[in-house]
Amino acid sequence: MTIVGTNLAMGRFSVAARCLGQAQACLDAALKYAPERIIFGQKESEFQMVKQMVADMVVSVETARLLVYRLGRLLDADVGRVTSISSMTKLYASEIATQVASHAIQIHGGYGFTEEFPVGRYLLESKVHEVGEGNNQLHRDILADWAFGVRDY
Repeated sequence: MTIVGTNLAMGRFSVAARCLGQAQACLDAALKYAPERIIFGQKESEFQMVKQMVADMVVSVETARLLVYRLGRLLDADVGRVTSISSMTKLYASEIATQVASHAIQIHGGYGFTEEFPVGRYLLESKVHEVGEGNNQLHRDILADWAFGVRDY
């Protein structure tokens, strides 16, 4: 693999791993907060829509984790060019970090924007990751070319 290609893949891996960590932190915060928050005399964690958000968050975080681990294994094995999987991993993990942070803020209500809880900061940081190491539109272009057979990696 070329030095430039390796550095791009490692950079995308790094961004994806950070996004995964942020998404996990947001999920953890939501799981801790929702059972403690009482709304209309009921724990927030008992509301169907909150459960749906949490379930979506869990699936998204675990899917991002699988992609990050897969890319890490490929980089460790030095299999050659991994442009498509590094683009896929960075794209997915960065968008999931934003989505999970948004759900965590929703679960925290107005407190999600206070300095007392980090989920608001995570949302701001996750938007930056959608641009760093190539914006997500670039990664969609790379993946579409790969899917159409224009790129072979």
